[in-house]
Amino acid sequence: MWYNIQHKKVKVMDDNKVFYDNNNAEQPQVVAQPAKTYKMIAFRGKVVFPGQAVHFDLVRDKSYAAIMQAVEAGESVFLVAQKRATMVNPAPQDIYRVGVIATIKQAQRLPGDAMRVVFIAGRRMQIDSYVSLNPYFEVTLKEYES
Repeated sequence: MWYNIQHKKVKVMDDNKVFYDNNNAEQPQVVAQPAKTYKMIAFRGKVVFPGQAVHFDLVRDKSYAAIMQAVEAGESVFLVAQKRATMVNPAPQDIYRVGVIATIKQAQRLPGDAMRVVFIAGRRMQIDSYVSLNPYFEVTLKEYES
């Protein structure tokens, strides 16, 4: 379906790609939408499933920074398990690719640079690509295909 937005003909597809009608041209122009990015928290020895309400104490600098930014911006985060619980600073190859989108319900600072966070887990997603590794993990996601 075509829409008129700011005097231009626009078509939005199911995959959120936008087509602009470029006045009398045979093919409309394709304009790619930037992918939404999520701050990622990698958990040691825990797996979160859709629909769960869970709490964790976070002590890693990356996790702490990601939660602080997400809370300030009112964003959801991506929760995923790491492959080895003993790994202190995991790299992308040390992290599973499937996790859940989660809403932060409560974040409380604890003594000793730790933070207790309560999450409500949403739908299952899969990592499409890593956007940033520092100061925290930031990823783009795609629907999980079982």
